[in-house]
Amino acid sequence: MKPKRLSSIISVALLAIMLSALAACVPAQPIPQTGVEPTLPAGGEPPAVVIPGLEPEDILVQLDYEPGFTLPEFRFPFGRTPHFTLLADGRVIFVDEQQDSKVMVAQLSAEEAAALLEQVREMGFERLQSHTDMCGRLADGSESCIADASTSVMRVRMEDGSLREIKNYANFSNEPQTYDAIFNLLNEFSQADASIYLPHAATLFVRMAPAPEMSSPADWPLDPALVERAASAAGESVAVVLSAEEAALWQSVVGVDNMPITFQLEGQPVAAHFVPWLPGQDFSAEIEAEFPTP
Repeated sequence: MKPKRLSSIISVALLAIMLSALAACVPAQPIPQTGVEPTLPAGGEPPAVVIPGLEPEDILVQLDYEPGFTLPEFRFPFGRTPHFTLLADGRVIFVDEQQDSKVMVAQLSAEEAAALLEQVREMGFERLQSHTDMCGRLADGSESCIADASTSVMRVRMEDGSLREIKNYANFSNEPQTYDAIFNLLNEFSQADASIYLPHAATLFVRMAPAPEMSSPADWPLDPALVERAASAAGESVAVVLSAEEAALWQSVVGVDNMPITFQLEGQPVAAHFVPWLPGQDFSAEIEAEFPTP
C-alpha cells in the first residue's frame, strides 16, 4: 500500500479537532442573524414534475451523509438535513456553507432541474460503486486509510425511473475523479435567489447543559414541558417533533443557524439543536420509538 498523502492526514486530524471542540463547546445564546428573515421562495404555482409519474416530493438528486466521529444527535436520520436535495418539482434544498450552514431553498424551472439531473448522469454516476472500507484509492492514484470519517450517500434518479444509491466512506470510489466531480458539484451548489427554508416539521434535540462561563443564555423560547422531559433524561438528549408552527416560531425567535444553542429556564441552562425535515419526510414514529413520550 502506498503511503498516505500528508494532506489526507492533516484533514483527518483537523476534522477530529473541530468535532471534539464542537462537542465540548455549545454556543451560549442564539446566534445573531444578519438581516436574513425566513421567507418562502418567490413565484406562483410550482412547475410540473420533471419526470412524469413522480410525486412532487420525490428525489431526483441528493447528497446525504452518515456521520463518523461526531455528536450523538447526528447519528439519527432525523438528526441531520441532507446537504443537497433536488426534488421532482424543481425545488432544491441545500446547506449553504457560505451562510453559516443555513438550510436554503430555491425553485428551479423544469428545464433547469432536468438539465442538472442529466448533467449528473452524463458525468458518469452510473459507473460509480459503493465503497464502505476504511482504505481506498484517491484521485491522484495513491492509497489512504482513514478512521472515523463520514460516509457520503448519493442518490440519483436513473432513466428507468429508479432511484440509484451509492455509499462511499471518506469519499473513496472506484473512479475517484468522476466521484469527486459529482460530489463537488452538489456539495458546492448555490443559487442567488435562494431563501431560508421553512420546514413543515422539524426535530428538536433538548438536553440539560452546564452553565456557560462567559455569557448569559437567552430565555427558553418554547414549552417548558420540553425542558422537564430533558431534566429526567440523566444528562442525555431527548428528541421531540416540532410542528410547522413551532418550527416557524423557533426560526423567528431563535434564528436560522442550525447549530446547538444554549438557553436558560429559571436559571437552568438548556441546550437545543433544531433540525428541519425535508418535504415528505415524517420521522414521528422513529422519534417516538427512540425517545418515547413519558
